[in-house]
Amino acid sequence: MKYIIYFMMMLYGSLCHAIVCKHIVERSETNTRKVYQIQRDALGYMWFMNHAGISRFDGTKLKHYKLPAEGRTMDYYMGNCRLLTDNRNGLWVVTRNGYLWMYNPSLDKFECRNHLVIPNDVSLHFLCVDNSSHIWFSVGNRLIAYQILSNTFHRVDHSLATISCMVEVAPGEYFVGSDEGLFGITIKNYAVDRQTGELSGKRCSRIHEILFHPYTQRLVVFDYSEGLGVWDMKSEQLVGTWNRLLNSRVSGLRIWDDRTVLVATDGEGIFRMDIVNPDITSFIQTDFENDNSIRTNRIADVFVDDQKLIWVADYPEGVSMIDVESPDDYKWYRARSGDSHSLTNNRVNAVLHDSDGDVWFATDHGISCFHPSTGLWNRIVTPLPCQMYTALCEVKPGEICAGNYVHGLFFIRKKSNYSVTPYVRISGVNALCRKD
Repeated sequence: MKYIIYFMMMLYGSLCHAIVCKHIVERSETNTRKVYQIQRDALGYMWFMNHAGISRFDGTKLKHYKLPAEGRTMDYYMGNCRLLTDNRNGLWVVTRNGYLWMYNPSLDKFECRNHLVIPNDVSLHFLCVDNSSHIWFSVGNRLIAYQILSNTFHRVDHSLATISCMVEVAPGEYFVGSDEGLFGITIKNYAVDRQTGELSGKRCSRIHEILFHPYTQRLVVFDYSEGLGVWDMKSEQLVGTWNRLLNSRVSGLRIWDDRTVLVATDGEGIFRMDIVNPDITSFIQTDFENDNSIRTNRIADVFVDDQKLIWVADYPEGVSMIDVESPDDYKWYRARSGDSHSLTNNRVNAVLHDSDGDVWFATDHGISCFHPSTGLWNRIVTPLPCQMYTALCEVKPGEICAGNYVHGLFFIRKKSNYSVTPYVRISGVNALCRKD
């Protein structure tokens, strides 16, 4: 039945870019809707970090986890915990007080692997995970590398003040953003072997996010003061800046394809950036009149999986999964309270495309007829105790036979203002087909 419904919708609806948006939220547990981080593990599960803990989504339902605090109070609020995956897509949680937790899929729980002891007056920030199984942290004016395989910490001294972000571009080679600007460094045996001069022309001093785009060998840099910029590693120069285009803070950068980066913002939805010929355009924003859109423009995080599905934490309304490459354009038709020009009920039991080109829907609360030429609806609700209609059949042009689950068969005549007359009392009808 569901495939018939999808087919009928595809015949008549259309949306720009064929965007399909599915909302993932548990309405009974409103505290789990404030999602601010999204990751995917090696088994293909989607993981969401929210103010109440951690949730795993298997495609149909959410399962909730909390870290075994062992006498400690765990604060899951934004900035205190970070959800990440290593170079093998193993799932980790790091906390601001220095604890590292790893998800054990065989036991289906998080286990504390280690604890980085830090002074009370020093803050710890997660920076990145590299391809040599290191998790990198900034602790005051120091770099700390946690080696996953050996479960050990290594200190890396440097002269770049406080490092705010870091990205690996080749084995042992990194770009870092610090209080003093944008730099390139090479690390060997946990020591800085090479350091470039400042790369932004001393324009950037509040760098918040760096993304390396391997296909173009370019960096996307977001600085609180200067906005977005693109650094080209081949020409060693800044090739594009947008100082005033975005009025909101950038909350996430993700690779979309060989030349495109998605830019999530805290207030203006998601933008699409072409970094080959530097340009940025609006991509996904809230449409309050369309259920097939994200719910807010305040994006806490964005994630692109290997099927190019976009997972959006549209804070504080849960998670939306967006497919922008659906092979067919279609539009959802749903029941809306108080709106006579909508589907009667969302539980559709049968669909019929009649000879006039109109589409009929038998639902749990009456029958709806949709006219694609005008976009208008007719609702047929009969004065019967049971309004559940389960079958439809066109007897001849303009005359529809409908099966009511309890009260039998009825004829609906379009030329008589959609009048309904009883035909025969047969209960439990679930299919109708004209023989001749």
